[in-house]
Amino acid sequence: MSVRQRVFGRLSRHDLLLVAIPLVFALALAVSLVGPVSREAALAVAGAAGVVCLADAFYFHPPVGSSSDP
Repeated sequence: MSVRQRVFGRLSRHDLLLVAIPLVFALALAVSLVGPVSREAALAVAGAAGVVCLADAFYFHPPVGSSSDP
C-alpha cells in the first residue's frame, strides 16, 4: 500500500474540503505578496473558492449519518 493510499484512504471528502479552504486562502495570500495581484482580489477569489467548497460539502454532497446514529 502506497503512502498516498494510506493517507488519502482515511480522509473523507469533507476532511479534504476542510483542508482545502485554508490552503486556498494561504495560496491567495502568497500570490498577492509575490505576484501582481492585489490582496483584495486574491482574497475575493479565495472567498469564492471557499463558498464553492462549502456549497459542495453542504448541498451537493451532504454528509450522511451512519447506521449507529440515533
